[in-house]
Amino acid sequence: MLQVSEEMKHWAAMLGGELESWPGVSTRPMFGFLSFYRGKNVFAALPKTRSMGSPTSFIFRLPPDSPLKARARKDPRIGPSEMAQARWMTFEMQSEADLRDALTWLDRAYLAAGGPRLTKRGRRP
Repeated sequence: MLQVSEEMKHWAAMLGGELESWPGVSTRPMFGFLSFYRGKNVFAALPKTRSMGSPTSFIFRLPPDSPLKARARKDPRIGPSEMAQARWMTFEMQSEADLRDALTWLDRAYLAAGGPRLTKRGRRP
């Protein structure tokens, strides 16, 4: 595991603040990360002190049979994590502009973990 960058700590705090506002989300510390759960299902982990892949990445989880995996493979910021057997993928943050797409992938992971759909305005009910 790598030391997380200061920039990524800031981005992770912003992403985490949004995730914590979603219905049914709880958090738990996990080896230098803050893991996010929808009920009993873990769907993401944001770095606090350690990172996987690079100092500016986070991990999220999709089911093995998800059609989203093909779409994820087309995004150059997404790759398999060191825990790929456990269905984890990494998202490489390059700038603050990536926050919107990061939230989109986190929302997909959240939905795959059993969460409710977004409203048309992009907000949680």
